[in-house]
Amino acid sequence: MPSTTMRFHIGADPVLKHNNRTKKIVKYESHIDPDGYHESWRDGTLEDKYAELFGGAIEEYNKGRRKDRRLTVARYMDKVAGDRRGRANRAASKTAGREVKGKHLAYEAIVGVGNTN
Repeated sequence: MPSTTMRFHIGADPVLKHNNRTKKIVKYESHIDPDGYHESWRDGTLEDKYAELFGGAIEEYNKGRRKDRRLTVARYMDKVAGDRRGRANRAASKTAGREVKGKHLAYEAIVGVGNTN
C-alpha cells in the first residue's frame, strides 16, 4: 500500500530558473521527474513582488518627506539588504558566491507532496 510523503524546504537565495521546472531545465536535472506535475503559484521578479507587497507602505512613508529622503522600491531593497540590525546573516551565500552582511531580500519555500512504494 503506498503512503503519502511530504517534503518542505525553506532557504535563502532562490534560484528561479531551477524552481520554475521548465522542460529546458528539467531535462538536465536527474533528480527532477520530467513527467511530474509542477505548479508555480506566484511568479515574478523580486522587484515586482517588493512593489506589490511594500509599494503602499513606501508611498505612505514618502508623504511629506523631502525629495532626497524619499524611497523607491530599489532604494528600499538596498536598505533591507544592508540592514545589520538584529541577527544578520553572515553565512556565505552558495549561489551568489558572496558573503551576506545584511538581510536576505527573499526566501523560498518549496513543498513536495507525493507517494512512495
